[in-house]
Amino acid sequence: MRILKRFCMKKWEDIDYEFDLMIDNPNEDDARKWLSAGAERIVLHYESSKDLNPIIAILSGLVEIGISINLNTDIKELEKYKDKIQFIQCMGIRKIGFQGQKFDPDTIEKVKSLKQMYTNLKVQVDGGVSLENASLLKNAGVDRLIVGSALFETEDIVHSFEEFKRI
Repeated sequence: MRILKRFCMKKWEDIDYEFDLMIDNPNEDDARKWLSAGAERIVLHYESSKDLNPIIAILSGLVEIGISINLNTDIKELEKYKDKIQFIQCMGIRKIGFQGQKFDPDTIEKVKSLKQMYTNLKVQVDGGVSLENASLLKNAGVDRLIVGSALFETEDIVHSFEEFKRI
């Protein structure tokens, strides 16, 4: 995979690229495109497909695979995938796909429940993550934070990034 990244992605030696496939019914062609772009991790959305097993089978062993769930999704729905994925992404907002939304505090309890039920999987949060809630998420057990607006809408990205690293 590193060879592909050298040709496709800038800073390929320094960054592990994660691609969040926010598409309906991801298929083999979609998987191959992102694999050839140098993905290290690929996130599939539970609500985007009736069955994620076919694309998981294609990606298995090639990248880390995660499944993203909305806040209103019952975490028991992930049971059928738990041995085929490496992480779960919990959305921290209600309206998926729209940058800059406020963090939903229900995310904290969702993370705690996910960590209790799926002890062998990493949990990350995407959506609404800020310096104000990052410590709460860390205390809830989150393994990774996906940060967008909290960095890109600040006057000093480097300073904000350093603040997140301290958490």
